[in-house]
Amino acid sequence: RSSVRDGAFTRTARALGNAGYACQDCPSPAFEPASPMLEGETMPKITGTPEDREQIRELYARYAITIDNERFEDWVQCFTPDGIFDSPVYGQFPGHAKLREFTQGYQRSWEGGKVRHMMVNVSFDIDGDTATGFCNLIYFSLKGGKTELTAVGGYNDKLRKENGEWRFTYRRVHIDQ
Repeated sequence: RSSVRDGAFTRTARALGNAGYACQDCPSPAFEPASPMLEGETMPKITGTPEDREQIRELYARYAITIDNERFEDWVQCFTPDGIFDSPVYGQFPGHAKLREFTQGYQRSWEGGKVRHMMVNVSFDIDGDTATGFCNLIYFSLKGGKTELTAVGGYNDKLRKENGEWRFTYRRVHIDQ
């Protein structure tokens, strides 16, 4: 199994100058990856309207599609203006300006290749105009005709509905080691 620290994630962190970086003004929510259901447990109650649930599912898909297809401004718009992307490898990027900076270095780390984010097992809980969510991540690098599984992990999310549109306010990636 290849180590994430030896792959594109570490190259990106170095390219962005964020190895060991921690944002002093960013919240540090105590997110824990979702645990599997135990035998005998029932499914949690479905929350939110069908329209809100579909918009959130579309947000998760748009996040992956836009960054994988180099539509970086569209990816930035997946976040609220004060939204934060938080990575144990890259650091924290608060707000649209810092998110744009992240995408520039992230693209350079591909070294002429491509990436694919597969977000699966999306689950979320809606409470009015806010929500919390989780999904698993399967991350591939594509270069020189070869596809490599680069990382497996997940995202823990906070979302907010503003002007009728759901966006991430906080998105924390974790990589399984």
